[in-house]
Amino acid sequence: EEKEKEKEEEENRNEETFEDREKKVSMELKRARVKKPSRFDQSEMGALVEAAGGGTTKVAPPPPPPALVGVPHGLPSFHMQQQQQQPSAAAAAAGMMMMIPPPPMNAPSPASPWTEHDAPDGRKYYYNQLTKKSTYEKPRELYTAKESFVFENCAWKTTYDKTSEKYYYYNRETKKTQWETPEELTRTEERWERMNEEKTRREKGGGGETRNRDENGDAMNAPASASGPPPPQQTHNQAYVPLQSNSETVLTFENDEERKAAFNKLLEDINMPTSGTFEQFTQLAASDARFNALKKNGEKRNLFNGFRSRKLRAEKEEQKEVEKRKRVAFRNGLQDCRVKYDITSKSKIIRDSPLERNLMSQTWFTNIESLKEREHLFRDFCSGLHVIERKEKLAKKEQTRELFKGLLLEKGCNFNWQWRRDVMNNAAIQNDTRAVHCDRQDQLTVFSELFRSFDQNEVETMNRENAVRFREERKNRERFCETLKELAENKILTPRTLWKKFKNEKLESTASFGMCNGNVSGSTPRELFDDEVIKLEEMVMEDAKRLETFMKENASKDAFPGFQNENVVDLLDESAMATASSGNKLPPFDDIVKYLEEYVETNKEALVKKASLSPNIQPTFLCEVVADTIERIHRRKKRKLRDALDDFEDSLYDEMKLFDEVLNDKTYSETKKAFQSSSWWTKCSKEFDVSDEKLEEIFEDVKKDRLKKLAKKESGGRGRGGSSRDYSSSRKRSRDGEKDKPTEKRTKKKRAED
Repeated sequence: EEKEKEKEEEENRNEETFEDREKKVSMELKRARVKKPSRFDQSEMGALVEAAGGGTTKVAPPPPPPALVGVPHGLPSFHMQQQQQQPSAAAAAAGMMMMIPPPPMNAPSPASPWTEHDAPDGRKYYYNQLTKKSTYEKPRELYTAKESFVFENCAWKTTYDKTSEKYYYYNRETKKTQWETPEELTRTEERWERMNEEKTRREKGGGGETRNRDENGDAMNAPASASGPPPPQQTHNQAYVPLQSNSETVLTFENDEERKAAFNKLLEDINMPTSGTFEQFTQLAASDARFNALKKNGEKRNLFNGFRSRKLRAEKEEQKEVEKRKRVAFRNGLQDCRVKYDITSKSKIIRDSPLERNLMSQTWFTNIESLKEREHLFRDFCSGLHVIERKEKLAKKEQTRELFKGLLLEKGCNFNWQWRRDVMNNAAIQNDTRAVHCDRQDQLTVFSELFRSFDQNEVETMNRENAVRFREERKNRERFCETLKELAENKILTPRTLWKKFKNEKLESTASFGMCNGNVSGSTPRELFDDEVIKLEEMVMEDAKRLETFMKENASKDAFPGFQNENVVDLLDESAMATASSGNKLPPFDDIVKYLEEYVETNKEALVKKASLSPNIQPTFLCEVVADTIERIHRRKKRKLRDALDDFEDSLYDEMKLFDEVLNDKTYSETKKAFQSSSWWTKCSKEFDVSDEKLEEIFEDVKKDRLKKLAKKESGGRGRGGSSRDYSSSRKRSRDGEKDKPTEKRTKKKRAED
């Protein structure tokens, strides 16, 4: 559709009639015609030869125009055909023989100063005897009738590219260039051929002489001013009757619009052909009353030209529609005969070939009169067959693969087959027609895909079997877990239960244990047993915390008479340090568990309501956890108390160094009064609630040790090899047999880390 639209626009720009074009060409030729040059004087030629250096007179052809430069290889340029240069001055100075043209190869008309010559590269160039210029572009004066017609009706021209040694096409109006043949130029040449054929046919039919044609189909004897043979003669409306006016019927017009309407009606009644002239119309319509509706001849001529232009456009539209239908029928006919005549993407119409003879028998083929248009439509159709042929080839290939796949399945191909042994070297398969039509590479592809499908089926079958087995094993594990939960509810399985004894006595006799023990994957019965025991231990710890909370809130001092006046609440409280400094010892672990069991049994109903203890846990395990907590808290308190007393003793020893001279007269009350506000004294007396008797005992021990140290120093103990280290750095605790201070600090640090 875009091509049709472009064609329509080009034809609308060239709506000149045949007579107008003929007149235009004649006027241009008259302007270009020059006076015939006089014969070259032999005396002048001799003088030129002597001036050039003497010697034998030799006639040399004129130099061709210089090569066109500045055009990149492979790209056309519209400046190429405009770049024409005259022969260089150096060549003229070297010898005047270059200025003397030879006799022309193709003798032009006597009025033309141009002569045609062959360049070294084989191209034609033209030399002007008057202006002494040479050019590759053919002058208008040497144009044939066909070339003149094409030049007048088409803006495209052919130009040679020296760089790529190819011809390209240049548009004089739009200044565009392209490598492909323009459609406008092709249509103009075909139009000339049709007009020339029609003229020849008309001359033969009328008894006229037949003109000779050259190889290109140009009229050899046609004048240069002719722009092509005229179209077939048409006639006006033969039924037309002039409208006469008399005294009774007088035509009157009120305005110019009515006059123009009457004149246009006259044009429609006569219906002049598009080849008719205004003078012919005047002869036919002179007697009509409507002809004189317009007074001025120019207005009449304008309306006549407008009518003729409209009629010409209508005829062109009709002709376009006819040609479009012919092209559609041509393509449809080729599509219908593609298989019958074996037309492929590489087919060509060769003269007298079987394909041409078959196509010439079809009406839709002969309706396209132009040979070039036939070839063009046929090439377009064949170029579109590439995609169709590729799809058909792939479909055929897929069909042969499917047939070979069916052959393999028919022969019993399975997962154990091998390509070389069972397929390639198998005569029963390779001799089959389905294998003969399938390439060896396609056979291998089909076998590989089939083998992968077998592998995939095997994997899918294994996955289904594994899924069934996994389901059964999961059910077995669930049944065994339910058995363990039942034993835990019946208080047979406890946090202290051992696996080996429990398995031999309780589990081996159950069906769920046997089924779970037979599982290939997943958790084993021992792992499930450990998980259940861990759950029970977590429940015991949670219930023990609830029991401790209940005892802290509700237990009184009298509730545990076996704790030697110690309150259980203080024993469970980490911050209550008075229990560590009281000097009371805890009962044995079993006795603590026994006291706690008695307390739980006594307050059973209150514990169920407030503490929400689990019914599956025996109270003994709870009491053991609480007793262990009490012992651990008591040990930590004792350790903290011992550390505080050690710090008290070290600090007191350091402070007593200041009173060595009056140390004998120093008393505990004076020392307490002096240091009771210090942190190390306050920590023992208030935080740990250490009695004054205990602190006074430590004071006396430190004083005694310090006095011994001083007495030993005065008696010269250092000279006899005694230790010179201070007491604070080498501790000797006769009271509890502790190690020296640095060792004790390391022990404290390790204990803190633990």
